[in-house]
Amino acid sequence: MVDPVSIVGTVVGVASLAIQVTQILHEYCNGVSGYRNDAEDLLADTEQLKEVLVKLENFLRADSLRLSQLFTATSTLYLANARCKAKLTFLLAELQHHVQGSKARIAIRGLRWPFNAKEMRDISTELRGYIHTFHYALTLDGCELLLKTSSQVTQTLQTSLHSATITELNAKDISLILSIVTPSYQATLAIERGVRYLVDEKFLIWLGATDTSVRHQMIKKKRSPNTGQWIFQDGSYKQWEAGALPILWAQGLPGAGKSVLM
Repeated sequence: MVDPVSIVGTVVGVASLAIQVTQILHEYCNGVSGYRNDAEDLLADTEQLKEVLVKLENFLRADSLRLSQLFTATSTLYLANARCKAKLTFLLAELQHHVQGSKARIAIRGLRWPFNAKEMRDISTELRGYIHTFHYALTLDGCELLLKTSSQVTQTLQTSLHSATITELNAKDISLILSIVTPSYQATLAIERGVRYLVDEKFLIWLGATDTSVRHQMIKKKRSPNTGQWIFQDGSYKQWEAGALPILWAQGLPGAGKSVLM
């Protein structure tokens, strides 16, 4: 059983991540070249997500019926928060990766936008799905429904889609929620077998980018002056820096000096 602190704490944690993403997106809006509209669109979605998460936190804290005490590891709202946390962790890692480097260098060359058009559409759709799902939980009826498993919620919402009184707007909202709560085959198997990896903190951390900054700083102190400067003249590096190559792959045996070089 997930206690009230866990579900509220989970929402608070996701909201904190959303705040971090919005902060770094403000930098992109001011510094990215050619993709300002994309940065502003993602910022708008993330700020809306942050706002609904704050509302959800307040709603759960003020829950007069104490529904928050009834959430379990397989409750749809709990799983939606865990998945949203994983997505925001991914976004934060990608955005932070592309703001590394000196401020002077970034000011001269501008920030590199990490997402293409298709990725932007997918990210926007997923974030809006989370927004609608969390907004749906801001009523007692909605929160009570999202206490149930993903399969149960999916069945209920799909039934409502066939209602004679449903409007086009409501149908669109429900479709967005279904995109989040409908369990995948793998997730369903995991839940049925009692595997809690989708809500396990260690798994979510594993999904995120590894923080290599501490080791990088230790290695950096051992570098001799001008070590590895040749790479800036390498043809592959120049193509990658110019955006012609999506990935720069540094391959070498253990101890060959990859970490020192990079």
